[in-house]
Amino acid sequence: MPSRQDGPGTRMARQLPAIQERRHLMKRHRVIGTSEAAIRAAEIQLNRELPKSFSDWLLTHNGLGDREALIFPIYDARDPRKTWDSIVRHFTWDWQQWQENFSDEPHDFSGLLPFAEFGTGDYYCFDYNTIGGAGEPVVVLWRHETGQTRKIADNFAAFLRMPSSTRLGEPWP
Repeated sequence: MPSRQDGPGTRMARQLPAIQERRHLMKRHRVIGTSEAAIRAAEIQLNRELPKSFSDWLLTHNGLGDREALIFPIYDARDPRKTWDSIVRHFTWDWQQWQENFSDEPHDFSGLLPFAEFGTGDYYCFDYNTIGGAGEPVVVLWRHETGQTRKIADNFAAFLRMPSSTRLGEPWP
């Protein structure tokens, strides 16, 4: 119990360790990467298995992105602030909205899974209808104006190795 001689500064000095501890507990430490359990949970929500090269990359780079493309993270409860804008959210919300624009056209987007945004409304997608030489879906660039796709890389690992200037491929017709 404080004595009558204690002033406000003395009480604050006694409370300082408890205040510092609360501040430390409130800070969220940045988590880089994700867990296999979080990846599996996303796969269940997406109803498809993610390519191995993408899953391997997520284990150590989840939430970091790429130089030119915004690669969607896997939601991880350890870092919800950084991973809320997840691949599942983009697939179930944004991607579905874009598909509505083409509802009166004969496009079939069922094999596509967007995993990154180019920044113009275009998406980099895994094309599960086309399996590349590594046994994984090829990476395509999907154009939001036309719904057309163009193969960009044989798999996600090849996509990451590409210079960003070549990711757009040749000019579109």
